[in-house]
Amino acid sequence: MTMIQKPSKVAARLKLSLDQAIPVIICRRVDPDDHIEAVVLEISDDWVLLACLRDRGYLNGNTLVRARDISRVKLQKTFLPFMRARGVWPPESAAKGFDLSSPKAFLPQLARISPILTFHEELRKPGKTWIGSIAEWKKKSMWFHCIDPDGLWSQLLIKVKFRHLTRIDIFEDYASAVAEVAGPRIVPDHDE
Repeated sequence: MTMIQKPSKVAARLKLSLDQAIPVIICRRVDPDDHIEAVVLEISDDWVLLACLRDRGYLNGNTLVRARDISRVKLQKTFLPFMRARGVWPPESAAKGFDLSSPKAFLPQLARISPILTFHEELRKPGKTWIGSIAEWKKKSMWFHCIDPDGLWSQLLIKVKFRHLTRIDIFEDYASAVAEVAGPRIVPDHDE
């Protein structure tokens, strides 16, 4: 089990990653057995935007996580010289300048730059990942068109409440591959 750090230490390490483009390993309360390797791109009171790393040395899309869910941040400088030497450092944000105050504010912006998004509702549905496209907006929720585990567009839309979202990924390799296998989106009916 991961030890929980004081909020001031978490905030200081997130800020250090943001200011100096130092990779970090982030642990979160909502999924204590998982961790995210990343570099902090932006911080708001409610959400943190990350440039994710795969195998500690390769960029793999952006992720938004709720700030309140972060329980521990560890600096990880091991592969920093490698990344700097490759000329891809520091990473740039696909969502630079977005309003990170709430999913209602930033999701429409994300949907404009990436038709495929990955959503996590880790408190309600642990281990479940939704990959697909936003089909329709509501005041406090959205209808989401998922790609199923067989790589096909689902025949139904699912309703996702903004307050249940704990993590949103864009431009990550796995979701891009799934979207390519699924092909063009075909609009289905709503799942009530």
